[in-house]
Amino acid sequence: MEKAKKLYTIYGKYSNTVVYEYRGRQYDVEYNNSWIYGNGNNPKQQHIDAQAIIDDEIAREEANKNKISKYEDSADYGFDLFWEYVNQ
Repeated sequence: MEKAKKLYTIYGKYSNTVVYEYRGRQYDVEYNNSWIYGNGNNPKQQHIDAQAIIDDEIAREEANKNKISKYEDSADYGFDLFWEYVNQ
């Protein structure tokens, strides 16, 4: 698994947002500064979720790239069927 690279930090009053790059894509993780707003904010889980989404997107793009398009799956086939129906 690739390691995420820290790009920059956005400092806020109640939380800091750190932007990371993972496999050529950017995502952000929020770190709360206040104990009041810190409930339910787990930065490690945010990393895991964001990286899983990026991995899924890349896998989906690679699957679509490797898919051989067929004439029956194209818009041309649909237009041909339409015009055959209209011309009957």
